[in-house]
Amino acid sequence: MSTSPDVRNLGLQGVEVRCVGVGGGALRRDHSSRRPRRCMWRYLNSVSHYRPDVIYVHVGENDLGRMSCGRISAELLRFVNALSAICNTGTVIVGQLIPFPDSPFRDSVIAINDHLIHEVPLPHHFWIHRCGFMEASHQLFVHGDVHLNDTGMLRYWRSIRTVVARVLSHNRH
Repeated sequence: MSTSPDVRNLGLQGVEVRCVGVGGGALRRDHSSRRPRRCMWRYLNSVSHYRPDVIYVHVGENDLGRMSCGRISAELLRFVNALSAICNTGTVIVGQLIPFPDSPFRDSVIAINDHLIHEVPLPHHFWIHRCGFMEASHQLFVHGDVHLNDTGMLRYWRSIRTVVARVLSHNRH
């Protein structure tokens, strides 16, 4: 999103998008792994520095198999509450976890998403973003089915653009 003018700032007028975080991040640092995941909590100060009006967060898949579904949901809700507190409008868009094709965690992803739909407070505080990948096909992923390919990324980008535009329009009224 930072290198292609066509997708910069989600293609929205009067919007400045800042990406904070890292691929491979997790809600909790895993010290038992040879390659520990970076904990997303470490980015709160960076997010706060930008004084955002809306925050979009997508995290959780890297915690699958390391924490229970209930713990992932609880940690994600706790993280979203912290993000809401540093957001000018308190509006945080929560992206659903993506059930990667052939993943052994598909049922966990569905359970976490269902829990979030019922537990995340209603708008002006949080929005649930249904990204349209619940029936994810192999054609949207690179080999190994854990990263989106160019087609999948464009579909995901459009989905984020749509929900952010709706939230911004809703917040202006």
